[in-house]
Formats: sequence, structure tokens, C-alpha cells
Amino acid sequence: MALTYDNTDFGANPTKGNYTRVFFDRDWGAYDNSIPWSVWGGEFSQYFSLGATEKARQRVIAFNFWTVDSPTWNSSHIENGEEVFHRPPTYKGANLGGLWRLRGYPATRFNDRSGIYYGLEYRHTLAWNPLKKYTMKGKLDVDWLQFVGFGEMGRVAPSWNFSELHKDMKWSAGGGLRAMVNHIILRFDLAASDEDMIAQLFIGQPWPKR
Repeated sequence: MALTYDNTDFGANPTKGNYTRVFFDRDWGAYDNSIPWSVWGGEFSQYFSLGATEKARQRVIAFNFWTVDSPTWNSSHIENGEEVFHRPPTYKGANLGGLWRLRGYPATRFNDRSGIYYGLEYRHTLAWNPLKKYTMKGKLDVDWLQFVGFGEMGRVAPSWNFSELHKDMKWSAGGGLRAMVNHIILRFDLAASDEDMIAQLFIGQPWPKR
């Protein structure tokens, strides 16, 4: 269950406006196929247009905030003589690292009951497009190229505590190249952290995940 408010100008690649989403996920553990668990959270993105220049088709500062908590994390029951905790799958709960948040770490590198994340990107869409004329007989349409610089901070913790979530936060920073190809955004990011440097190739801007 989710409530979303979106007044951005273009969902795939916003240049202004904001996006807000609050949600509640619940697995009831029906028919003994899975354990019961709950997750609540929220996300907010804001986009600031810096306008065009002679060499830039668009210049945008993009900000993202995200947080989640699993209230059933410490709940449990006994099954076959063992204690089973009511915790969500890693991809559903408070996890950082991978394609979307803290890209300088492997996927789901950090996972706990609660999490918080801040991301900031500068997106510079070039006025120059050397691939515009290469259409491969109409099969390829490269609308624009975009250079990106970004920085991120986040933390997971065993409880949702504002003070604790903002201590010893993990970080990553890097840059990327993105392109609108056949109406789909292709994304290449190179991100560094205190543990690694990771290159990623994927589809779509990193957030928000619609």
C-alpha cells in the first residue's frame, strides 16, 4: 500500500518539481509459504533546473531522501524447534549498496532493521550529440547524452533512531554517462567508496524507483 505525489515535469528524467512516496508493505505469511513481516518507509526527491547554456541542453540538481523501518524485525515464532524472526527479504527492507543507493558498494552490502539515505546528483545534458545522425536505418535513436556527478551518504541500524542513523554514515561518490536511447535511459555509473570502486550499467535514473 502506497501514497504517491508526483509533480515532476518528466518522470523518466525530471528537470524540476518533486516526488514523494510513503508506503507500507506486509507479508502475512499465508499458507506457511513465507514468514510474516512488515516494512514502512518514505522517499522524497526534489529537482532544481539551472537552465540551458550554449553547451548544455539541460542542467539539473537532483536530490533524494529515503528511509525505511521494519517494525516486526525483532518479532519471532518457534518453528521445528528453532526461532524464526519476522524479517523481510533483503531486497524489501533497509538495505544499502548496489544499483540504487550507495553505488560504491556491492548490492545489499548493508542490511538491518532500519535505514536512511541521502543522494545528490548534478545532471548535465549536452547540447552536442555526436550520435544523433547514426540511426542504423531507423533502428537507433539517441536523443541526448548526459554527464553526471554524484555523492551519497547512508546508514543502516538495529532501530530507527535519528541520532544513531546519522553516526558513522557510509558514503560513495562518482560520475556517470547516461543517454536516452530509443526512449529508454541507459545509465553507466562509476562509484568509489572506502571499500571499493564499482562500475554499473543499468536502465533508468537511480531514483526514484517508480
